[in-house]
Amino acid sequence: MHHATPALRFGSAGSLPAAMALAEHAGREVAAGARTVRSVERRLLIPRPVPADANPRPAELIAAAAPREMVLDLYEVCAGLRALADLDDQDKPYLYNPPAGGHWRRGERGPEPGTVSAMLGEDHVLAATRPGEPANTAPVASPAYRRHLAAHGIAIDPLAEVYLAAAEALPGLVPLRERHRAGVAALQAVDVPELIGRDPRPPYPGEDLTAIVAALPADIAGIEAFFEDWYHRRESGDQRR
Repeated sequence: MHHATPALRFGSAGSLPAAMALAEHAGREVAAGARTVRSVERRLLIPRPVPADANPRPAELIAAAAPREMVLDLYEVCAGLRALADLDDQDKPYLYNPPAGGHWRRGERGPEPGTVSAMLGEDHVLAATRPGEPANTAPVASPAYRRHLAAHGIAIDPLAEVYLAAAEALPGLVPLRERHRAGVAALQAVDVPELIGRDPRPPYPGEDLTAIVAALPADIAGIEAFFEDWYHRRESGDQRR
């Protein structure tokens, strides 16, 4: 389980009575922190109540999720794309459907990711939707999907939301290279400073997101070098371009 508060303390025991006592202790800890404990799918064990007609704004979601570092931003998206690019560089690349086909779809061995955001969410902060839930077939910028984020204390920042919404808007089964190109085109066509202004978090020190978006490669093959450069600039404190 992820992000338990307080941290859950599990261990091993040398006898059956000790194991039972340990299990009871673990159960009490889970019960005490059930509203903050997450499953392997990053879903809260007890989701937060959200009105059925609510349309949470990104700023509200970010303000609630940021203290626990549960915000998927453009940096995290690019980190995930670097790994996903390997699945695209094959004779038979992985094909992604739009949200209407299910962020998570039923596979032979259980639910499998169907969209770019679902695949990214496996390695990052997004809580999985489930087949049959309204959010499972809703675009990431829609009220239904934002209600899902609110219920699980997660947010997508405005830049990442624009990228993912455009990438996933292409109809049919499409490889990552095409969805990425659509996401980058949409991101580079918007007013980036205005989107940045919707994020209540302070900017990363010395970082020029407008320049970073402008330099984002449309070719998925270039994402690894792009992210490595971004990562090393953050680590070194050198954000000059």
